[in-house]
Amino acid sequence: QGFLKSWKPATMSRHKHLHSDARATYKTGRYIEAALQFRYAAQAAQDFGDRAACFTNTIWAAEAYTENGDCRAAMSLLLSARVAEPPEAGGHERWLTRTLLLEVIKDTHPERRQLEELLDELRAFAQQNQVPPGDTPLLEGTLFVLRGEWVKGLERNEVAWRDSNEFGYSRFEKAGNAARCCLQLGQWTKAGDWVK
Repeated sequence: QGFLKSWKPATMSRHKHLHSDARATYKTGRYIEAALQFRYAAQAAQDFGDRAACFTNTIWAAEAYTENGDCRAAMSLLLSARVAEPPEAGGHERWLTRTLLLEVIKDTHPERRQLEELLDELRAFAQQNQVPPGDTPLLEGTLFVLRGEWVKGLERNEVAWRDSNEFGYSRFEKAGNAARCCLQLGQWTKAGDWVK
């Protein structure tokens, strides 16, 4: 009895401590190391029975792999996380899972029908949950750009920039995407305005 009382809090603080360490490593740009730490934290959370923390750490491991350019590892983690997504998982992590999956598929297998299905799923999720307001238009703009529809891409990126707040994709990324569209459209001055 005494052993179990001391064991559970230590285990719980262990996966939280591992998560905290992984976040600190991630912030320094050491993404492979962070991915491994997030995976250890996910395993510790799973061992403790904290499915939401396991899910969160798995998603952050996928994000770290994505930042390091290892889309294959990220895809594997994202797909396994989606299958085991617990209902008690945080909304931010559930949104991150879906946006990361779209980003990874866009970068590795940009098949139009699949990307449009993922975008439809993101839109439906955004209607049911609170998500960063500029994210959905940014992702819509990204798909227009992939299809070479620069005018529509620019319009959606302008909306994304206008609607953005401190959450979600950065305003810098939205401005960069808008500038890229302007360059493709020969709007040199407007492109320059976006990168100021």
